[in-house]
Amino acid sequence: MKKLMLVFLVFVLITSLSFTSFADEYYNTNDFNTIEEFKNQLNSQERMIIEEFEVYLQDSYSSKYVVQNNVNEFVEYAVSKGLIQNTLEARVELEGITKAYVRLQFKIVVTGGKLAGFDLAAECLDHSLQDEPSNVTYDAGSWQSDKVKDADAYKALISDVEKELKDYTENHYTKRGDITLSSPEDVFLALNKVSYSLSAAKENGKWKVWVGIRDTYNFESQSWDQYGDNIGSDAVTVLNNYADYAESIGAINEYNITIYTEDSI
Repeated sequence: MKKLMLVFLVFVLITSLSFTSFADEYYNTNDFNTIEEFKNQLNSQERMIIEEFEVYLQDSYSSKYVVQNNVNEFVEYAVSKGLIQNTLEARVELEGITKAYVRLQFKIVVTGGKLAGFDLAAECLDHSLQDEPSNVTYDAGSWQSDKVKDADAYKALISDVEKELKDYTENHYTKRGDITLSSPEDVFLALNKVSYSLSAAKENGKWKVWVGIRDTYNFESQSWDQYGDNIGSDAVTVLNNYADYAESIGAINEYNITIYTEDSI
């Protein structure tokens, strides 16, 4: 489901909220570790455009309120200011530069997330920073699966199923629904609200339970105040909405996540 921004919790690890964009035809963000390295390989005109883009982003995403920007808005702005020529080639190249700039910023966020101990959230974000991310599946017993099993909501689900199975007369049981994985923080930032499909089979008097957790990794502009004081934050909203913008220009791309777990009751 829509993600609370990992950027919020690693923001203190980043010296400034600058942004980058990416197109394989022009720039590979894996070649750079910092924003300055990226800028240094630009010519003087491209660097001037990126600096103008930074100002544009600061003006657009310095508010906690939802900002809906057209994907091509900065391109049109650059044309109107004479920063680029009004040609298809110039427009495509500008879209590539800005996309790479945004993507590189989120690559830095991934590094910060790992340093802060948010391994799952960082891994999920990192996988989204490519043009066509594959769907991802984690098997039962993997460290990703074990993280989900540590979530209070998951434990409550298994506990509820255990109560239901006490008086269950059949040997097979299934259940589907949605849960919000609000803890631990790493799982909350990576997954949040997910759907699940649960099946159980009785073997030698004991129940074996298998759960498939499914989520679509993506973002949307919104005010996080609606989720309460413990979650809502101006900073979270600004950064989450920036991630939504990054998705709109293709710097971040959505994909499906499936995590399997196994338990015995």
